[in-house]
Amino acid sequence: ISVGMALKHLFAEDDLGVEYKVDGQMEKRRRKYQRSELFVSTKAGFVATSEMKSRALEKGASSADFGPEGRYCITPECIEASLDISLERMGLETVDLLYLHNFAEKLWNVLTKEQMYSSLKIAFEHLEIERQKGRIQFYGLATFSKSFRISPVEKGALDLNRVVGIAQEAAKCGAKHALSKKNGCDHGMRFVQLPVSPHSMPEMYTKKWQELPGGNNRGLHTFSDAALELQVGIFSSKSLGTGNEKK
Repeated sequence: ISVGMALKHLFAEDDLGVEYKVDGQMEKRRRKYQRSELFVSTKAGFVATSEMKSRALEKGASSADFGPEGRYCITPECIEASLDISLERMGLETVDLLYLHNFAEKLWNVLTKEQMYSSLKIAFEHLEIERQKGRIQFYGLATFSKSFRISPVEKGALDLNRVVGIAQEAAKCGAKHALSKKNGCDHGMRFVQLPVSPHSMPEMYTKKWQELPGGNNRGLHTFSDAALELQVGIFSSKSLGTGNEKK
């Protein structure tokens, strides 16, 4: 079940909260679902309500943290406030996956590439703390027009190998670019959401823009191949052009 802070003015989270019962079950279409049967994801980043902004400010965020438009923030205070509200609205103690929503898409023209990666490191360090608290199981990046769908020389492009390396550092995994649990690294950056559509948005499996652990001697690879090796799951959005894609 994918719900999001910025979607439908929180209606999706409210709907899930109404359906979720105090006894830990969900009533829907005459069937009861145990919480363990559900994989619930939500998003942080967009400032969906004035309440969220107020809570973040109370936790120590500054007005500058919300960007030029005052509507986007991924500082620890903002992530914590966003997650607080999401859990309250859904009536849950934990979510399985928390995305940072359109990180590169919102900040590519505000921050340099190195500043973007530095911001991710701070965010990931807090997300690892949220994992330790048991409020999230995993975290990831929900992306759209930039991030992993453009050439690495373009502004707003992200390198998945480096992103995973930052997560490993945030989780204090030791050796940089160690391959997750196989080498004892239990970081939480396990999922990416990006648009995938055969005719209009095929970059995930057609463009070789991603590096793998080991450097340039391994060449460049498609995002799907890189994600497989780095043990990052992929959720697609805009699949088949949301039903409008022509044959």
